[in-house]
Amino acid sequence: MSPDWAINARSLVKNRWGQMLITGRPDGREVRVTLTGHPHRYGRWEVKVFTHQIKSSSPYRIFAELIPAGSQAYRCGAKNITLADHVMGTHRTRMSIRTLPNRQFSYSARPYLGPWDFNTYGVEITKTHISWFMDDRVVMTERRPAALAGTLYTLRLRLVGNGATDVTPPRMQLDWSRYFTLQRPNTRSIAAPQAHLGTYSGAC
Repeated sequence: MSPDWAINARSLVKNRWGQMLITGRPDGREVRVTLTGHPHRYGRWEVKVFTHQIKSSSPYRIFAELIPAGSQAYRCGAKNITLADHVMGTHRTRMSIRTLPNRQFSYSARPYLGPWDFNTYGVEITKTHISWFMDDRVVMTERRPAALAGTLYTLRLRLVGNGATDVTPPRMQLDWSRYFTLQRPNTRSIAAPQAHLGTYSGAC
């Protein structure tokens, strides 16, 4: 594994076939992988991921998210932007934008989830909007100033169980992660519904 990745359970994260393979813990405790040394405030982030879980297993949850980088306080997730929040075995993926003190802008959609298919999730962050992409199509665009925190972000992946024991651990594969600047303008419209505004109770 590249030293650019900070890993909390190194034996469960491997480079296999040129992809990052993350295996869950049998007891459901979190496996976490964070990109270091590449923070950005604005730009475009994409991840291409595949998940596989034995049907008899208890549901695990995957997260692909942007978290505050560098010296910026984490604030219990109250400043995160989630590219994908998906419970294995279900058919909806959720995204969220969190800003202080406890705002949460969220949206969900149904990706195509075949038995052995990868899905691509992306987010574009500018000074005027945040757009969420799923499998090369824009799904949500949020323009309200309260959602535009201007935080310095880095990428994090997580695989989390529900606390059950004696289950078959699932696997999450990262084919690639990409970052692009905003130097090239959009060639297609980013018009899409705005997110739903709510409250994030875990803020600190």
